[in-house]
Amino acid sequence: MKYKLIASDFDGTIYTSDYKIADGTKEAMKEYMDKGGKIVISTGRLYASIKKQMLEMGLNKGEVIVYQGSGVYDVATDKPILEYNIDTDVATECLRFIDDREGFYGLMYYEGKCYVPERNMLIDFFLSILKVDDTIVTGMRMSDYIAKNAIKPTKILLLSLPDKQGDIADECREKFSEYLTFSRANEILVEVVNKDASKGNALRYVAEEMYGLTRDEVIAIGDAENDISMIEYAGLGVAMGNAMDELKAVADLITITNDESGVAKIIREYGLGDKQ
Repeated sequence: MKYKLIASDFDGTIYTSDYKIADGTKEAMKEYMDKGGKIVISTGRLYASIKKQMLEMGLNKGEVIVYQGSGVYDVATDKPILEYNIDTDVATECLRFIDDREGFYGLMYYEGKCYVPERNMLIDFFLSILKVDDTIVTGMRMSDYIAKNAIKPTKILLLSLPDKQGDIADECREKFSEYLTFSRANEILVEVVNKDASKGNALRYVAEEMYGLTRDEVIAIGDAENDISMIEYAGLGVAMGNAMDELKAVADLITITNDESGVAKIIREYGLGDKQ
């Protein structure tokens, strides 16, 4: 087996447009693991939001990369193995930069929970996808809440309607790139993490430090900007057919879409098959 570990993003990669995990994907994963391969999910979600789906995929042990690389968890024990946080002052300043913009909402992940400033249609839509029970409404701007409570978030989220997003990620990079990494997850969400945190760094840690593998033995699959670092790290970096152009530009190959079970195709052809 040339590729001993396959890391895959979840939303937009494994998860279909109607929020399902295809049976063919689950079957391919099981066959690959039965032959000794390792599957590592690498997601921007918080741990509580991905645990149920991990179990649905038969991944009841091993590691999962969460918070866009800001955390690595042991699935069997629900305990963190690796974590990065954002400094309180940096988080406060970043959120204040967007707080006064019409239609923008700053959210955060902290200690395994999702914090939101209020409940409205956009935030409720986001939470309906996230599917977590531990959502805390702060009742004030997130920047003020973080400063008041001296919080060091694991991850910040900048949420807005598509027509409001514009160049917000680039504007934030210009001001805060020394401390933070900004990635567009989709048309309504920009994800913000500690500069040292990335899916690529987390994948390197799991592959090399935990399993003694080389990057040439690793496949990474994704669809968005926050997947670029792990696509560049892996020996075989794969972009979904529905991926952002920025990811396709750095991938070694492009597979079919999430709705066509592109992950299952890669597992069967490169994980279980003879393709190199």
